Amino acid sequence: MIFFTTVVSQPILEEILFRGILQEKLSRVSFWLSIIVTSVIFSYIHGNDTILNTQFISSLIYGMAYQTSKDLRFPIINHSLQNLIVLLTVVLLK
Repeated sequence: MIFFTTVVSQPILEEILFRGILQEKLSRVSFWLSIIVTSVIFSYIHGNDTILNTQFISSLIYGMAYQTSKDLRFPIINHSLQNLIVLLTVVLLK
């Protein structure tokens, strides 16, 4: 269940919410502002200072990919892969 939530459903739901809805609405104001604001919020809700910079940079990449393509597949796939790597690292280091 943790695998499905972390690697499948969570990235899909987060990318729809952050890129598909929030960033899309903000992009009507400004291309770059929409990416930056969405990335700040995305990284903030993901928690502690240790991962804040990583999440922010990842979110910038996902945001730029979405803004230029208007396709959620790239951010969803990459978000899923990032979560898979983290999950496997945690499991293997236990």
